[in-house]
Amino acid sequence: MASREFKRVYNKLGKFLDPVGLFLLLAVFVLPALTVVNLSPRSNQVNNVLGVESKKDVSVVMVGGVHDFLKDERISFPSEGVSKYEAQMIKHDIGSYSKPILQLSNNYESAMNLEVTGGSSNRTNIPLYLIYREKEYLIQDENGITNVANIRIPDRTKDIMYLKFDTSTPLRFNENVEVTIVQK
Repeated sequence: MASREFKRVYNKLGKFLDPVGLFLLLAVFVLPALTVVNLSPRSNQVNNVLGVESKKDVSVVMVGGVHDFLKDERISFPSEGVSKYEAQMIKHDIGSYSKPILQLSNNYESAMNLEVTGGSSNRTNIPLYLIYREKEYLIQDENGITNVANIRIPDRTKDIMYLKFDTSTPLRFNENVEVTIVQK
């Protein structure tokens, strides 16, 4: 009698449990598949998203290296859009010296302008030049007067900036050199 009663209840509930069981079985396979699809990276990124702007700046990286006339090179970023390169010029003889100091990268879609200033700590009679893309920019003349160099960085470029100085008399003491780059 009990087994007959059990079969009767099982048949009535079976009509409702079978669809629920199939639904749960389907959910076990479908939900992980949907999760994987939603978490996969998308390669077709939209560039015109409201509120998103590509960063408009020039990346400044120090080149470094060992040279006989510059030591203690360092770069700092005092504020956004400002880079400061500092080094110590070692005493040396008469001559012209040049060294790669910074790598400038513009990953933006348009050209960027830089305002570059600099000079030596004692403002001696050593003219200082920056060389970028085979063009010389005078930042300190032989009288110690500093100049502002406006440099245009073309879009999507990566180039090296050099520091060049000419000495007409031997440098007898070490001297600090500073180059400040401001993005405009």
